[in-house]
Amino acid sequence: MERSRRNKIIGIGAAVVLALVIWSLATRGNDVETVKVRVGDITQTVEDIGYVRANEESGLYATQTATVARLNFEVGQPVKAGETVVVLENLGLKVQLSEVESSLAQAEATSRAAFSSLRLAEMGLKNAQDNLDRTKVLYDSGAVSRTDYEKALLEMENARAVLEEQRSQLQAVSAQVEGLKETRTHLAAQEEELVLKSPVDGVILSLPVKVGQVVAPGTLAATVGGGAGLEVRADILGDDLTHVAVGQKVLVIAPGLSQDYLVGKVSQIYPQAEEKHSALGIVQQRVPVIITLEETANLKPGYEVDVAIETQTRTGVLLVPREMVKTTPEGKQTVNLVEKGKIKEVPVKTGITDGSNIEITEGLMAGAELTY
Repeated sequence: MERSRRNKIIGIGAAVVLALVIWSLATRGNDVETVKVRVGDITQTVEDIGYVRANEESGLYATQTATVARLNFEVGQPVKAGETVVVLENLGLKVQLSEVESSLAQAEATSRAAFSSLRLAEMGLKNAQDNLDRTKVLYDSGAVSRTDYEKALLEMENARAVLEEQRSQLQAVSAQVEGLKETRTHLAAQEEELVLKSPVDGVILSLPVKVGQVVAPGTLAATVGGGAGLEVRADILGDDLTHVAVGQKVLVIAPGLSQDYLVGKVSQIYPQAEEKHSALGIVQQRVPVIITLEETANLKPGYEVDVAIETQTRTGVLLVPREMVKTTPEGKQTVNLVEKGKIKEVPVKTGITDGSNIEITEGLMAGAELTY
């Protein structure tokens, strides 16, 4: 009797447990988190890091192999247009210029001597011609012999030959002088290039060289920022540049700004990509993009900022969280649609994304419920 009662109690308990399990399984679907497809606006952006610089930034570059002899300013100091910022030294150029100066002095002395000789030769020819004319008159009158006349004629021809020789010598030495002068002008211009001057009134932004350093042609020796305005340069990945265009709005964010963000616009896109190394050492093709700012707040040249270029905007479109859209191995996009308490996978087509939300162009209606 007791055993039968115990078995009955156990059976009732098991039935209760089974009922609870069935109820739990039946009601689990009601606990699934769902999100409704909504109508809204979305803006796609290209985001990257940019650097603030003066909008009249000028680089001073070495044009020849030389040694940095003197730096007249420090970073951050103001500079006037025409002031010397960096002085370079090229000892080889200095030796060449000295040699040319010496050769030119000798050539000019030779030229002066040749000119004097030419004047003497011209006088000698004139005297010989006058003597020939007198001798011919006397010869025609029978006062002198033919031998005397021929002698005067020979002296005149010799004088003419001497004159031609002096002219040739003067022309040669004059050409030498002109050649040396051209060389001196060329070397002097190179020497002037060793003195790097600021092209604008501004401030020294960078001095990437040191006194005593040997620099090659094309080495940046100093950067000068002029004018009152600032701009941002951002090197955008080539793949992200597809929808970037001049005139697009840009949001600029930086730590320590006196406001949440600054507004700018794309003012220039460089025509050619440049190779840059990522933090991982990967070579990337990046295109410099210049962004002008409506206001600069407390930004300074050299600041690092985050930029978000607004490339596309859609208004009144269907939006869902981006992570709700899955991509199948075949490349199709799907979402999990909750319909009549059941979950089913349905295909969709998408548009642009802002990183958090994504546009749905086909496959869903506003108000539809989705789950992850």
